[in-house]
Amino acid sequence: MANLDQPNHIKAIDQQDMLKSIEELPDQIEHCWGEIKNFVLPANYIRINNVVILGMGGSGIGGMLAKALAMLDSKVPVEVANFYELPKYVGTDSLVIAVSYSGGTEETLAAFREAGKRKAKLVAITTGGELASVASNFKAPVYKISYKSQPRAALGYSFVSTLGILCKLGLIDLGKDDVEETILLMRGIRTKLAPTVPTYQNEAKKIAMTLQNVFPVTIGAGVMAPVAYRWRTQINENSKHLGFDLMLPELCHNWLTGLRLPADILKQMYVLFLQSKHDHPRNKQRQNIIGQLLQKKGIKFDTITVQPSSSILAEMLLMLYLGDYVSYYMAILDEVNPTSIEEVDFLKKQLG
Repeated sequence: MANLDQPNHIKAIDQQDMLKSIEELPDQIEHCWGEIKNFVLPANYIRINNVVILGMGGSGIGGMLAKALAMLDSKVPVEVANFYELPKYVGTDSLVIAVSYSGGTEETLAAFREAGKRKAKLVAITTGGELASVASNFKAPVYKISYKSQPRAALGYSFVSTLGILCKLGLIDLGKDDVEETILLMRGIRTKLAPTVPTYQNEAKKIAMTLQNVFPVTIGAGVMAPVAYRWRTQINENSKHLGFDLMLPELCHNWLTGLRLPADILKQMYVLFLQSKHDHPRNKQRQNIIGQLLQKKGIKFDTITVQPSSSILAEMLLMLYLGDYVSYYMAILDEVNPTSIEEVDFLKKQLG
C-alpha cells in the first residue's frame, strides 16, 4: 500500500501530473467565468422553448451539473442527451449546446449535425477538432477551451461555459457573488486536501483509505445527484475502481429491495451519502431510515458533508472537488496511474 504522506512516491505514480489539473479546478472556473462574460450569443437565441446539452463522459458531466441548477430556476426544460440520437422535439425554437473537449466525440457530433439540419440554435464548446468545423459550417458560435488535460480534468471550462450561457439566457439565476464565493471556498479546501497535509488531518486521504478494497456506492439527492455521478466516474477513471451511483428519492422505490443478494457483494459494499444543507427535508429523513436498514444488514456507510453555504453552486462544487481528491488518493493507494484510460482507448481504437 502506497504511503499517501510521501510526496516523492505520489509523483512517481502520477507521472502525467493529474494532481495539477485537480488543484487548478478553481482557477479554471475563475478564468472561464471571466471569458464567458464576453462570449456573444446571437440576439435571437433568447427566444427558445427548450435546451438540450450534448456531451459524453468527462465532457458530459458539466451539462448534468447545469441541468440540476436549471431545474431550480428555468422556465423552459433543460435536458442532457448523451447518445447518438437527438430528441424528436428539437427544432427551430431549441438551443442545442454541444460539449466535446476533443471535438471528435462521435455521439455528440451525430446529434449536433442533426440539430443543425433541423435549424436549431447551436453553440459548441470544444478545444477544436471536427465539432468546431461543424459549428463553423452552421455559423454557430464556438467557445474555445484552451486548457490541455484529460476531458474530465477540464471540468471548470466545460461546466462554467455551459453555466454562463444558461445565465446569459436567464435560465439560471446566480447570486451576484455566487461564483466568486465558490472559487474562494474551493481554494480554501484545496489547502486542506493537498498531498502535503498528513492523512490524519486530510479528509480526502481518510475517505480514500476507507474505500480501498470495497465497492463504493455514492448517493445524492437534488443538486447532489450529478455530484454523486461525478464521484463514481472519477473513481472509475482516476482510481480504476468499480463503483456505482444512485439518486434519492428514486432508489427508495427499487434499490432497497436488492440489498439481499449476492451476499458476497453486499459484504464489500460501502455506501456514501453526499449530503447538502439544501437537501429536501424528506430526503434527509429517507437517508436516516436507509442508514438504519444498512446498519441492520451489516452494510457499511457514511455521510459526507462539506462546509455549508447559502450558495447551492458553492456547496455542489465543494463536494465535487472533495470527490476528485478522493479518487486521486485512491489511485495512489493502489499505485495506478490516475491519468491513463487504457480500456477506453482500446474501445475507441476498435471502433476506428
